[in-house]
Amino acid sequence: MFSALLDTCVLVPSRARDVLLEIASTGAYRPLWSTEILAELNRTLRLLLGKRGASPEETDAFLTRLFRQMETTFPDALVTGWEPLAATVQLPDPDDRHVVAAAWAGRADVIVTDNLAHFPSDALPAPLFRQSLDDFLLDSLDLYPAQVVAAVRTVARRTGRTGRAMTARDVAVYLQTHGTPAFGERLLTELDRLDPARAERATRRVHKPFARNLNHRRLPRSRHAERQVFARVHEGLRLLFVTGFAVSLRLAGSVRHSRLSSWRGQVLIELRGGARPALDPVGGMSA
Repeated sequence: MFSALLDTCVLVPSRARDVLLEIASTGAYRPLWSTEILAELNRTLRLLLGKRGASPEETDAFLTRLFRQMETTFPDALVTGWEPLAATVQLPDPDDRHVVAAAWAGRADVIVTDNLAHFPSDALPAPLFRQSLDDFLLDSLDLYPAQVVAAVRTVARRTGRTGRAMTARDVAVYLQTHGTPAFGERLLTELDRLDPARAERATRRVHKPFARNLNHRRLPRSRHAERQVFARVHEGLRLLFVTGFAVSLRLAGSVRHSRLSSWRGQVLIELRGGARPALDPVGGMSA
């Protein structure tokens, strides 16, 4: 299975983290991380939650629940034995060597990170490469559209417990405006393709009709008026059909009359000693 080592920076944003891990739970890829990455994630989230006013007890409860879910859902995601490899990695920032070492030890195919400058391609052991979160999610959507859409819908169904409830489109719009623009746009396109009726309604909400923008009101049409319109349309279609049928009969009669006249002329020629008429493939006669 394709394996991706997830850097701390792509696990910090809650909505992107939920989508990223939910896609992994469908089997689209195998996520990897190390104890050092989890420690960085713990420190970063504690700082962010504290700035948002969360109490230490609330922060502890949230992080305990998060790390337990990650461990339970992905029991084989934790990479071990990476420490000896860190000294052999050469990066612009030595503090990032543990990321490459963990990816190397875990035999990851890609490092998913938004700090691409910290991981130059020529510093990574082949065939390991690095990819931004936006590009990684976009590739996952192209390869596994049904699984990615199902994951986004699952994330949307979990919303509403502490904040506002979100639809799959809301999640896509949020991701489009919060760090993953290409993936969000492509996800919206895919959702519209799967539900064209909803896409049309959404378009009508965004692009209001010209008359409505000018505060023009449509006059309500009564049931009687609708019946009159339907009756006129039906009568027009009936007349069109009858007229067309009559024209067809007249044309058919003209053709038969022409062929009959031609046949009579050939018979007269034969009786007078002319050439014997031959059968025509279409049913007439030819000399």
